[in-house]
Amino acid sequence: MSMKLTPISSSQNEVFRSALASLDGSGDYVLVHGLKLASEIVSKHSAEFNAKSAIRGYAVELKTLIARASFKLSDSEMARDLFSKRFENPVTRIVLDDELFDQLDPFGVPDAIAVFKKPARTKWAPETNTGETHLLLATQNPSNLGACLRSAAAFGIQKVVLLKEASSAFHAKAIRGSMGAVFQLSIFEGPSIRDLKSTKGLDGRLVALDLNGEPLSKFNWPHAPLILVGEEGLGVPKDLQAARVTIPILPSVDSLNASVSCGIALFTHRMRDGDGL
Repeated sequence: MSMKLTPISSSQNEVFRSALASLDGSGDYVLVHGLKLASEIVSKHSAEFNAKSAIRGYAVELKTLIARASFKLSDSEMARDLFSKRFENPVTRIVLDDELFDQLDPFGVPDAIAVFKKPARTKWAPETNTGETHLLLATQNPSNLGACLRSAAAFGIQKVVLLKEASSAFHAKAIRGSMGAVFQLSIFEGPSIRDLKSTKGLDGRLVALDLNGEPLSKFNWPHAPLILVGEEGLGVPKDLQAARVTIPILPSVDSLNASVSCGIALFTHRMRDGDGL
């Protein structure tokens, strides 16, 4: 298939407008920035390739490929391969003026953006999910959230619950921060962090990262814990019934970044659980 791309220079174009509305994760689509990451997600998670992939997660539907006008597609083998690939469902291919491309691109990528249909998410039902470890996130910063998702995938956590306070997992910065790992995970919509105290089915499994908790190195993990990362700044509600663990640090530093704490906790859990790496 030859690369037949439609040039777009108007901000009123519907493809451009729908992509712009989806940057923060609230629209109908997911934007993946950068040719390399977009190509990886297509090869691992697009519906027509998903059956061949050993990676679990979402089968995502590619809708649009957007090239930056100043980028020479013909000079890149990866670009030629992606933009000329045949897909089961129709894929719109466009060239976007640099000024408009910049509005869709908070990262300064030089080449392309892939636009996928946003996967559906389901409500979390903790009473029916008692056998697997879950990561619960109230992380508002989308870059931090993405880094937590990347750690979850790296350390074998398949189930992630986004509490109401959390950023969207499909915010462009969360996708970028996760390096596409979001598509490897099963993501659920959870309650507010403040409603966890009245949520049924937690059964003593809730483990919260907290500055005043038990040192992580000495903590005895319960079976299939629900590992909670609270809000940046506010942390975890004081009245929440949960085992609390802390990562000891030097007193000259107030606290760790939420995503760093999350990664350390997930690594420690995996090692203490006997799984190794």
